[in-house]
Amino acid sequence: MPTTPPFLDPQQIIDIFSQISTATALHIGEEAHIQFANDAMLSIWGKDRSVIGKSLEDALPELKGQPFIEMFAKVWIEGLTISGSDTPAELNINGEDQLFYFDFEYRAILDENGKTICILHTATDVTDRFLKQSALQQVNEHAEFLRIEQALNEELNTKNEDLSAALEEIRAINDELHATKENLQLLNDKLDARVKERTETISFLNQELEASNEEIRASNEELMASNEEMLKFNQQLTMVYEKLKISQEEAALAIDAAGLGTFDFNPLNGSFSANDKLRKWFGIEGDWLELEKALQVIAEKDRVRVRAAISHSLDFSSGGDYEIDYQIINPKDPRPRIIKAKGKTHFDADKKPIRLSGVLQDVTEQVTGQEKTELLIKNLAASEQKFRRLIQQAPVAINVFRGHELIVESANERMLEIWNRTAEIEGKRFDEVLPEIADQPFIKILHGVLDSGLPYHGLESRAVIIKDNIPQERYFNFIYQPIEEAGKISSILQVVTEVTEQVNARKEISEANTRLSIAMDAGSLGSTEVDLASGTMKYNEQFRRIFGKKPDEDFVYSDMFEAMLPQYRDPIRELVSIAKENHSIYKGEYEIMWPDGSVHWISAHGRARYDDQGKPVKMVGVLSDITELKADEQRKNDFIGMVSHELKTPLTSLTGYVQLLYSKAQKNGDSFASTALDKANNQLKKMTGMINSFLNVSRLESGKIHIEKQNFDLSGLVSEMEAEFKVTANSHHLVFEQIGEVLVNADRDKIGHVVTNLISNAVKYSPVGTTINITCKKEDSKATVSVSDQGSGIKKEDKDKLFERYYRVTDQSLTIAGFGIGLYLCAEIISRHNGEIWLESELGRGSTFYFSLPL
Repeated sequence: MPTTPPFLDPQQIIDIFSQISTATALHIGEEAHIQFANDAMLSIWGKDRSVIGKSLEDALPELKGQPFIEMFAKVWIEGLTISGSDTPAELNINGEDQLFYFDFEYRAILDENGKTICILHTATDVTDRFLKQSALQQVNEHAEFLRIEQALNEELNTKNEDLSAALEEIRAINDELHATKENLQLLNDKLDARVKERTETISFLNQELEASNEEIRASNEELMASNEEMLKFNQQLTMVYEKLKISQEEAALAIDAAGLGTFDFNPLNGSFSANDKLRKWFGIEGDWLELEKALQVIAEKDRVRVRAAISHSLDFSSGGDYEIDYQIINPKDPRPRIIKAKGKTHFDADKKPIRLSGVLQDVTEQVTGQEKTELLIKNLAASEQKFRRLIQQAPVAINVFRGHELIVESANERMLEIWNRTAEIEGKRFDEVLPEIADQPFIKILHGVLDSGLPYHGLESRAVIIKDNIPQERYFNFIYQPIEEAGKISSILQVVTEVTEQVNARKEISEANTRLSIAMDAGSLGSTEVDLASGTMKYNEQFRRIFGKKPDEDFVYSDMFEAMLPQYRDPIRELVSIAKENHSIYKGEYEIMWPDGSVHWISAHGRARYDDQGKPVKMVGVLSDITELKADEQRKNDFIGMVSHELKTPLTSLTGYVQLLYSKAQKNGDSFASTALDKANNQLKKMTGMINSFLNVSRLESGKIHIEKQNFDLSGLVSEMEAEFKVTANSHHLVFEQIGEVLVNADRDKIGHVVTNLISNAVKYSPVGTTINITCKKEDSKATVSVSDQGSGIKKEDKDKLFERYYRVTDQSLTIAGFGIGLYLCAEIISRHNGEIWLESELGRGSTFYFSLPL
């Protein structure tokens, strides 16, 4: 009969648990006095062993006001377990309050009478995981915005085609107007001899003119819609730039926080680029390094395997996957490192490799931690019966397999949670408990451990476990430790730690970086990162192309400002300075000159990165070439100005002929001709007003509209406008509340245009017979004019857009002709007088438009 091995004394047990990599502590009493804390827990607290024996509040005073001290008291009093995931906690590390996120568990350890004897406290710092998840969410949002941008680009192309068709229609209409002028001249020469024929011809021309008006309206509405779409596209593009910038920053922060190295290998020239972490591991001084030099840092025993793995991934038939573990020995690093590398090769249309990109993880600490765990397993296995209860409460998943049948002898709660089983599985075969394991390599590995007597450990091993009839792919770090009895291996102790989230997070970061790179290329966006101390820049190839640089040309931060036209340099520097000071995003548009002398428009967005003291150390940005967009906008304005000007000449002649014919029809008593010509004259007035509005917009945007200020009585000007409308708009009751002279210094004609437009709108958009109230008064240091109507009112969502160019409310009960230009011109005129324009409106209760001028 085998003898029972000696039990470990309590101090040996404490020494063993001190070596566990999981943060663990024991607390006694309602005030949670610290009786034991391993190095991992002390590291999380940022304390040394002087806290042993203190209450939790005395040891960590920063926890006062946070919920954890009350949780410990509740666990002690009620003998229960409290746990949490992604729980925020503020700790004082090296004199600085910092925010961390933890998965934790407070478990009451009970004696046989159910009384709490201590609290087992375990914790895992998941701050990196939490930040990665936040970064990934931003990357996914960024991908969605890029999809919206692509759709808008396609829609803009369609609208441009529609605009071209509309221009052709307007040219055709202009030709028809010239032909109409010639016909009218001929009719005038023959007027006395052909009175009857004249009447019929005028009627026919009136119909033709009305048809032409309808075509012009349709064409202009299409033009208005195109401009609206272009405006929306610019707004969406700005949003995409901002989101893309934030996503790029947070993706980089997530990679840095995860402690991962990233690389891009170019198989064409054998060089690769790397982030700061990887360059530090390999001792790389510059941004680029040849592969053969990098291989010299890899342990000699691993070099052949690394070369083979790279060659394998560059073969299209392999799928492009790259995965290998190896050791690096950097003379500048005091210790060797064990590196786990994963990557993916990208191929062109001819299946040729163009880039191998991936991530590297330093797993040295994991391997070292597993060696310590193996020692713990051997000690625990030697006294299995004594510490069975301790195993059940261990912070890692543990179970024991017995014999070649792999009978599950015992399994703690954490292992049962992984398997999704209950304690009833004890005494059953492993393949019976988890039938899905039969087709996986674990049973074969377990038999190999039993036969060889050698321990086995796996890092990030993939396993498929069925939960709720759904197969789940999960990853584990595990150890199979053989247990010897009477000189024979009889059992295997298994210790498991699930690392599914870490593996998936690393995969998602790698995929997100790949998607981000593809999105930047697809959107023709340039990206840059500037070191503010040295002025050096890192940038992609599109950034180089945007500034007209050749592939072998390099430039620094100051060169970027040197490329700007002089008038933009100081304003852009000011925008960057404000963004750094306010921790905000800067955005601006400016012109640059290429080395060949050509000028290009740039749209730029950027944000600063800061060190621990809040000092800006880097500036990251996204740029795009908007030269073609600016050219399209200028061509559109030039076209509107040209067409509007060309239409005025035939319309002026046509108006004169119609008025002459109207006068003769009146003298001859031809009531039918008089009525028809009067309607034609009204339509010509409307068309002339529309053309003048387009001309004013063109002049305004080209800087050709000037403000000629003079001193005049604003109240008297409003009174004149009111008197004119009482004659021409007798369908409404106009009331002007005049309170005396209001002197202002402004352009009288331009302000008169504003007053006329506001009163005209009130007449058009309010029911016949209603009252329109007009006021002009002094308020503090400004003069204010208001025009109130009793119309249907304006919706809240339309108020802020009403003064935008070409914007029109679409759900008006009345059909009113127009292009959304009038209020835009009013707003621009008032703005050039340093005044304000606004409105107040309520649905069903009318609207009041205001403008004010400085006195």
